[in-house]
Amino acid sequence: MKHMVYSDLLPKLSSQMVQNLSGKEFKLESLWESRRIVLCFLRHFGWMFARQQAAALNEIKSHLDLADIYLAAIGSGNQEQAKDFIDKLSFEYDLFLNPDLSAYKTFKLKRAIVRTLGPPSLAKGVKAIKKGFRQGSSAGDLWQQGGIFVLGLGRQLLFQHRNRFAGDHAGLNTVIRAFDAP
Repeated sequence: MKHMVYSDLLPKLSSQMVQNLSGKEFKLESLWESRRIVLCFLRHFGWMFARQQAAALNEIKSHLDLADIYLAAIGSGNQEQAKDFIDKLSFEYDLFLNPDLSAYKTFKLKRAIVRTLGPPSLAKGVKAIKKGFRQGSSAGDLWQQGGIFVLGLGRQLLFQHRNRFAGDHAGLNTVIRAFDAP
């Protein structure tokens, strides 16, 4: 896979702000100014697919740590919802907030009812339920889709996956391999 410079995102990224769990705003781009990162945009915190994806990311956290790769997630809910999400899932990495969805828009992530409730999402939902993930209360934007991005030093976009529908997660082995690609 050829590494891409994310020049189409640069003008918007330089001013894009997110919040930490204390409510302090800072530049999103500061998360990877001096390090490589796996950046995951979660669906709302009550959704079974956000829980499923967060659990999967917990599984690769130690591998990423050994490779000195930072792992962070962004959600659309509020501080209280995020803290509850972390407590319930034994969340092992940093979580940031973007309730106005501006970062989701900057990364060109989709937002639509049909992407959330369409047949592919329902099929993925049945599989998630069989694996023990349950739907919770609404905790963020219900219709916003997520995605995962691997960003390297020098403003390289090493991997990108924008969920086409709820439950359409990137394979985490593919995410890990993105750091090894020439």
